Amino acid sequence: MTTILVGNPTPSTAPVPSLRSAIRRIIGSFLAFFAFPVSFVLLCAVGVSTANLGGSCASGGPYQIAVECPETDGPFVAAAVILIFVAIFGYALAGGFGVSLLPVGWLVLFGGFGALFIVGFFAMGLSSGIIVGPVFLLMAIVPIGFMLLAAPRALFLGKVRASGAQYYENEKTYNSLLLINPAKAASLVKPRALDWALSLGVAAVAMTSGVFAALAIVAAVHAG
Repeated sequence: MTTILVGNPTPSTAPVPSLRSAIRRIIGSFLAFFAFPVSFVLLCAVGVSTANLGGSCASGGPYQIAVECPETDGPFVAAAVILIFVAIFGYALAGGFGVSLLPVGWLVLFGGFGALFIVGFFAMGLSSGIIVGPVFLLMAIVPIGFMLLAAPRALFLGKVRASGAQYYENEKTYNSLLLINPAKAASLVKPRALDWALSLGVAAVAMTSGVFAALAIVAAVHAG
């Protein structure tokens, strides 16, 4: 008896598409939340060094410079800009999985720099800090407040599982004929405890690692 195989059989060792998709999304989320805090810490290092010089400095040009910027400022700013694009790439790679980078990044950037301006006012006599700092804090808090009221789960959990399965907010809403047909609603999934742990855990580990890595870089550069 002869058996004829039609087509190309898939090797048993090949990962299933959902596993490949999950790995890609997890790596993307980790990359986004690792690169972003590194970028932010580098920018903070530049801001602190500038504040220590009185709040302004300059480098290059044909004119006489009263206060020269530290040599590390240029490389730090360049690296920070590149890392922001790396974070955006990682966020796109995540494909809707995990904590949303945009609102978190907005909160950290404006909230962090607002706090730095206020600290600069009280600790270093930076006159603009008392005005710019509170404005930045308001710019950070108000949009996040609206996002938390509108879609809190999407902010911390994302739109899809790591495997790519899409979440739905509540069964009644998504079964409505005004929003989605019942066939598509049946393919949507409810978030599990594992989904929450994976989404928040990846972001937390990545951000913590990014902060420590950036602090180590700044310390090493200044020590050298």
